[in-house]
Amino acid sequence: MTCLGYFEKEEKLKNPFSLKYLGSETDFKDWNEVNVFAAFGDNQMRLRLISNLQNRGVRGVNIIDQSASLSVFASIGQFNFVSKGSVVQTFVKIGNGCIINSGAIVEHECVIMDGVHVSPGAVLCGGVIVGSGSWIGAGAVIREGVQVGKNVIVGAGSVVLKDIPDGDTCWGAPAVSRV
Repeated sequence: MTCLGYFEKEEKLKNPFSLKYLGSETDFKDWNEVNVFAAFGDNQMRLRLISNLQNRGVRGVNIIDQSASLSVFASIGQFNFVSKGSVVQTFVKIGNGCIINSGAIVEHECVIMDGVHVSPGAVLCGGVIVGSGSWIGAGAVIREGVQVGKNVIVGAGSVVLKDIPDGDTCWGAPAVSRV
């Protein structure tokens, strides 16, 4: 696959990959002719853009590093990024617009809803459910069977032993609510 360039509100001064600036997303008209990946670190912004693109019938691609291990029995939506050394096990379900970052482990039967970011080195034990728009910090560990609500922030290095409600922010070992 060849990258044609990038869309953004304005051209970036820092462009380490020397990509061609293609204008804002509203400037481009032939969305049916290309595959698109939404590369925003902000979960909510990424979800809004993906929704807008899907409403226009745009095809989203997944970027999966060749060093990642993705079970043939896992299912994955569109617009996802699975980074170097990540492991996605059997019967995992990943929605749209997710980031599974370097060295993250998503064990068997986890469900990752749309727009989730699993940071480097995070471990989701079996059967974990992560709600839409949530962020799991670097090196966090979530015990098997735990449910993480929507738009939750789990701090880096946390150990999550019990369910976390929607909109919560928690950290620590064991993780406790900080809101």
